[in-house]
Amino acid sequence: MTLRAAGWQVDMTCGAAPVQLEGVLPCGELFYFRARHDEVLLAVGGEDPADIAPWEREVEQEDASYLPADPGLRLLAELAGEHEKAAPESIQPDQPENAGSARATKIAPTGVPSFEV
Repeated sequence: MTLRAAGWQVDMTCGAAPVQLEGVLPCGELFYFRARHDEVLLAVGGEDPADIAPWEREVEQEDASYLPADPGLRLLAELAGEHEKAAPESIQPDQPENAGSARATKIAPTGVPSFEV
């Protein structure tokens, strides 16, 4: 499944050092994803989540500045899942406009869906 097919609007703004994605989650919130040095960040919400975001989560990731697509998208999906759990009122999976969206789909603890941009 691709991010776009799951309802994400996403642009890669930098491919290496740091890897950066910006866009809109299926629920309509702006997001900023950055992989730099040894950390990965997802910032969600506000007018410019790359600057100031109401929700941020950062995790350690070795050689994040050159993060390949598959592990990077897996981390993005995991962090987006954390955001969903932190703000469950912002997305309701049973609403028709959210059916099948990446944020409305629960990520199983044994694995994360594979996404492509």
